[in-house]
Amino acid sequence: MKPAPVAKSPKQSPLEIQKQVVDAIGKKLGIGADDYDKWYAVPLREFLQNGAADFLSAKYSNSPFLLLCAVYPEYEWLPWEFEVPLPRALWKDPRVLKKAVKFAESELRISEPEDWGRVKIADLRELGLDDVFKNQQSIATVLRHVYKDEGW
Repeated sequence: MKPAPVAKSPKQSPLEIQKQVVDAIGKKLGIGADDYDKWYAVPLREFLQNGAADFLSAKYSNSPFLLLCAVYPEYEWLPWEFEVPLPRALWKDPRVLKKAVKFAESELRISEPEDWGRVKIADLRELGLDDVFKNQQSIATVLRHVYKDEGW
């Protein structure tokens, strides 16, 4: 299958060109301008076979999550929602860890540090966060990284 054609202007930045390519892929797949959630289910091969292979591998470690964060920064992407594997290094990124902890706190109604004592890996698995936490050895390790300034 041929990549979606993208008209390139000499005045466009690389990011603008990347956004055009991703927009064209979305159009081909029936993903509307505000249908961000539909991107979570797009297989990596759709990006690779439709014009994004070069910059996806060179700049974004073959991660649709990183690419989509760059081209659609207005949306709050949740890396654990993607059906494609994420680079292992991403799970160590402090921004991702903080986002995961804040998401868990919201979903599990955690308002005080001691509330974390009742959280089980099964609870995190239900939220799709088990990979985030298992790559850090324990829930406590993640909390120490995220709340290091607060004495964890």
